[in-house]
Amino acid sequence: RKAEELREEAKRLKKEAEEILYSQLKQEQYLEKQKSIVNKYIWLSDKEVDTRIDSQYYKPNYILYKHILNKNGIKTKKIKDVVKDIRTGTTPQSNYITKDEKRIKFLRVNNLGYCMLEKDDMLYVNDKYDEKKLKIIPKGDILVSIAGTLGRSSVVDMDNCTTNQNIAALTLKNINFIKPYYLSLYLNSYFGYLSLDTISTQATVKYINNELLGEIEIPLIDIDIQLIIEEKIARYKNKINKSKQLIQEAKQDVENLIEGNFSMKE
Repeated sequence: RKAEELREEAKRLKKEAEEILYSQLKQEQYLEKQKSIVNKYIWLSDKEVDTRIDSQYYKPNYILYKHILNKNGIKTKKIKDVVKDIRTGTTPQSNYITKDEKRIKFLRVNNLGYCMLEKDDMLYVNDKYDEKKLKIIPKGDILVSIAGTLGRSSVVDMDNCTTNQNIAALTLKNINFIKPYYLSLYLNSYFGYLSLDTISTQATVKYINNELLGEIEIPLIDIDIQLIIEEKIARYKNKINKSKQLIQEAKQDVENLIEGNFSMKE
């Protein structure tokens, strides 16, 4: 019962954080204008034409989003201008990957939850693997999926993590300018996905290389608003983790009870 209550509180906090974000990005204006988009094409001014020549880059919804930001004086910064580093990982040979707990955690896309890491299905790198070949990710970095499933984003809250090539890690230059959980929430949002999807390339699966990822524009909202968002996401994480802990403890109690009953029968 308590675990369920914690999850409901977490949902509420997540919704509140999203509502603040969408209010800042003028989502209502966007949705109202979106109703009037009936054509599959759109006229662009010279200033709006970028170096990309593929039509995907000029989708009406993305152009509309940029119009709304400009109309409301919402400034943006490209990811490459607010981070010190963008890097992707590599996948060691399968014989070096294990489910047995080791020092180095190997993160995959399914470990990227909503602004937080999912730790239930963790893999590890065997201690025998040459650690120099790995890129260890500092706590506080923002992870985002860049292949296949785009836009899943989490903030790293564990030491000794590395990733595969389907995830990019972002190290912020100044966390007093862009807060980690604000950036992660934005990348998880509709507008974040719209930006990532627009800039992606596709052969067999959608993909974003580090150079293209650096071109993604992040809206600059007031730092005090970012702090409110960060506080709500931190509380959301705390509620989710406590809920999982209670569920795990309940499962363990049941297992202990069953084992105890079996022992008495024997």
